[in-house]
Amino acid sequence: MTISRRRLLKQGLGGLAAASLPLWSYAEEGSQALQPGWERKFGVAPSGKPSGRILTAFGEESLASRLAHAGAEQMQKFYPPIEYQHVSMPGDNTIRATLNAKYAPADGTTILEVHSPTFNSFPALYRELPYAQTDFKPLAIMSEYTLFFTVGPVVDDSVETIDDYIDWVRDNPEYASMGFTQYGSPGHFAQLIFARAKQPAIRPQPYRETAMMVEDMLDGVLAAGMVIGGTRLDLYENDTLRVLATTSRTRYGDWDHVPTCREQGIDDMDVGGWYGWFVHQQVPDAIYSELKTAVEFTVSARDYSKLLSANALQPSYDTDFELFFRLEEEAEKYRALAQSFRLGKV
Repeated sequence: MTISRRRLLKQGLGGLAAASLPLWSYAEEGSQALQPGWERKFGVAPSGKPSGRILTAFGEESLASRLAHAGAEQMQKFYPPIEYQHVSMPGDNTIRATLNAKYAPADGTTILEVHSPTFNSFPALYRELPYAQTDFKPLAIMSEYTLFFTVGPVVDDSVETIDDYIDWVRDNPEYASMGFTQYGSPGHFAQLIFARAKQPAIRPQPYRETAMMVEDMLDGVLAAGMVIGGTRLDLYENDTLRVLATTSRTRYGDWDHVPTCREQGIDDMDVGGWYGWFVHQQVPDAIYSELKTAVEFTVSARDYSKLLSANALQPSYDTDFELFFRLEEEAEKYRALAQSFRLGKV
């Protein structure tokens, strides 16, 4: 572990938020600085068909990118006019990919895979965003997840519940940090709700990537964290990592043997996330309608459903009406949570 990496991880919540500030300069620069490189069409696929992009804001090996890659393969069957390819575009707390999609041609060749906090919690936490949810139209929620309250190998095997963990931390205060990925993420809010309910001396430990958090748990540097369900399931299957609770309101899918945080005394815990596909708001209605139908077939495809199940994810079948109100309700929920925790905007 390098010194520079430790410095990054030890910045703390405020340091990580401050490190994000420069990305909002995009809003001040305006679209003129972004358009020249981002208005180009993606090109022509080897097949000779127009080539499109499914953009993700995370690394190639991330869960989000694996979902986008699988979705792109399915779209070749259900939307033959365009040959979509997954393009990973991490950086700037998801802003780089989001702005790339915002200034892409409004012709359906660019699909943005949105991680839920980009639209539902970031507006409550940042003074000025260089995009708005209304810049895009939703195609579908491609998958939903819960968070696993996870403990690593450094935690004694006798710790089986949240209360066991709190007692263990009292005896081992050097391991009082709880990891989560990304300021404003579901994991961030889950950690805040956890700490308020149980009142342990837990220190929030933000990470830029889930992989870094998991690595620190494996190395014994970090004892526990809020991990997106579906991340490194192999480590749960061999008991290297253990999940003590889920953050969803009710028990979750194939993991229904794991009690929820609510069942263990955290009554306010109802946190999860999703990955959704969106296109430019000005995509013509005819193209949008065809794309939406193709994406609905993609979500229902057997191979895609198998991938969700294998990664502890669940499909979503919200109607247009339900999706519209869901996005509104989630934005209001996170505004209220940000106020209740007195999170100042950065």
